[in-house]
Amino acid sequence: MHFSRKALTSAATALLFSTATAQQLNITVPSGQVMTHVIQVSDANGTLAFFPSELTANKGDLLQFQFWPKAHSVAQSSFASPCQPLDSAGTTGFWSGFMPVTPQDTTMPVFSVVVNDTKPIWAYCATGKHCQAGMALVVNPPVGKTLAMYQAAAKSVEVTGIPSTVEGGTATNGTAAGPAPSGGLGSGDVAAGGNTTVPAGSSAVMPSTQPSSTGATAGAAGLKVTTGKAMVALVAAFVGFVCVV
Repeated sequence: MHFSRKALTSAATALLFSTATAQQLNITVPSGQVMTHVIQVSDANGTLAFFPSELTANKGDLLQFQFWPKAHSVAQSSFASPCQPLDSAGTTGFWSGFMPVTPQDTTMPVFSVVVNDTKPIWAYCATGKHCQAGMALVVNPPVGKTLAMYQAAAKSVEVTGIPSTVEGGTATNGTAAGPAPSGGLGSGDVAAGGNTTVPAGSSAVMPSTQPSSTGATAGAAGLKVTTGKAMVALVAAFVGFVCVV
């Protein structure tokens, strides 16, 4: 059986780019860098949801909340008390404060939180009745307690709890968004400054399209780009080899 040089080149290119795509879906973060989970807060249509609303994060990972119009927020909560800040249960959680954004803005506010353990982290938007409408999320969901159960319980909450102090994370201006919680850091809290591979709290460019309904987790900054360039170089080298043969 004989294959033309053109056919071999096309097959090699397709195979290598498929491999590159697969590698991008399973990113290994280099030692010393931080896995960053980008969480879109609402979208271009004003959907009352986080994208993604459920995810898994390891100790030391970064949760980066990017806020879409108009004025959303994120407050840490507990499964037992939906739409209420975690400090109402005797433990202080993170609170971004309200993040006003207009459709004309070209950048969006960012609030970054470091995950300190793998315990479940429940959070909600404290704007108006957004929480009651289902705008909540869970990181590291536990067995037997689902986001759907949290959202169902939230519907009956009459008054949304609004934390009194912005804290537990790094806000848009890159400085600590409040002092570290008293009594030490709890699940999902972060001390002043943070340790990230993306500028902690830097404003993000407003995307031209809204996030997908399933959301995604992003790896260390630039890792996908680097992987893609490496694969292109490999493709070029392989194609050159086929042409010589």
